[in-house]
Amino acid sequence: SNTLRGQNLGSLPMIKPVLEGQQDQFGDKYAGILRIDGEVVLLTVAPIRDSSGELVGAVLIGTPLQKILQETKYNVLADVVAYQSDGEALAMTYLLADGSDISSLNITPELFAEVLQGSGDTTIMRTLTINMREHQAAYAPLKIRRDTLGVISVSLPNTIVTNLIGTNRNGLSIVFSLLAVVVVVMGFGIAQSLSLPIQSCLLYTSPSPR
Repeated sequence: SNTLRGQNLGSLPMIKPVLEGQQDQFGDKYAGILRIDGEVVLLTVAPIRDSSGELVGAVLIGTPLQKILQETKYNVLADVVAYQSDGEALAMTYLLADGSDISSLNITPELFAEVLQGSGDTTIMRTLTINMREHQAAYAPLKIRRDTLGVISVSLPNTIVTNLIGTNRNGLSIVFSLLAVVVVVMGFGIAQSLSLPIQSCLLYTSPSPR
């Protein structure tokens, strides 16, 4: 990106530990969320080492957060929204009507804090009106590696939730469980973003055998 060209990025929290050669139980790759040219991107950072194993730099691969959310929606058949620390919606899978934009999905800082402080034993839910239809939304922390970078929500139209409850005694539990599925699916998608682009990049740059 021309926005980043010539800038010193070494102080960014997902880049600094890589340049310092840090490694923990999660490995030597780090990630974080950054807005680049107006688009929210998941940045994956991995070390570059020479033939002797000495650290000589880092490589950055960006994956649009919107792409990860869309792939998650495809797998769970529910809409997903990602939020940053002030409750601002960063990316979503909704197709908003009536001239609404993503800011209409913002949550309050209080709700954001409540989700992060939750014990995990209970699911925080709210009723939202989107495109003039009521939806049930469930919220959970968005974690990448060991770091909590925001909050995610998963939602279904109230008509679907009501049908689930009406036809299945455990219908509400199914709705709650959907959030756990989203967390797993997103975790897998993020893990792929952490590894596959780096592997492809290293494969492309590796010298061919002679």
